[in-house]
Amino acid sequence: MSKKSNLVVSQKGFTLVEIMVALVLLGVVMNLAYSMILFGTRNFSAITTQAALHGSVRMASSLIVAEVRNATAVRTTRSQEGLETDNQLHYTPVSPVGTEERLIELDESELRVGDLEIGIDVAFDNIKFHIEDRILEFTIEAVQGRQSYKLTTSVFLHNL
Repeated sequence: MSKKSNLVVSQKGFTLVEIMVALVLLGVVMNLAYSMILFGTRNFSAITTQAALHGSVRMASSLIVAEVRNATAVRTTRSQEGLETDNQLHYTPVSPVGTEERLIELDESELRVGDLEIGIDVAFDNIKFHIEDRILEFTIEAVQGRQSYKLTTSVFLHNL
């Protein structure tokens, strides 16, 4: 009588090759998920910075327009050589209290409009004023992080 071997091969579980393929696929999926999350986070941060920068520059522009629109006198600063520097604007607002001249200028990246300073988290790079006929045109440039923004605004001066 021959002996029969009673070796039973178990068919339960996974082979090493199957586990390796599953781990590689899991790694690829996790890498894609991480890349998408990182991309979304960076874009959100950049868009938030850009929106804050645009908002600050537009707020400064609106404030200048509100201050200067009804001014009774407006002039840009001239240097000693007689050349127009056009980065400062002197204006006399309509006021029942008095006719004190005020100044709009860029001072160490902070924009000063009369008695107010604008520059919270925003570095104003440049401001240029140009007056022709009764129209004031000004350009504000600002930088925050790697974002920059340039806004040009024109305003009709009513009381000149």
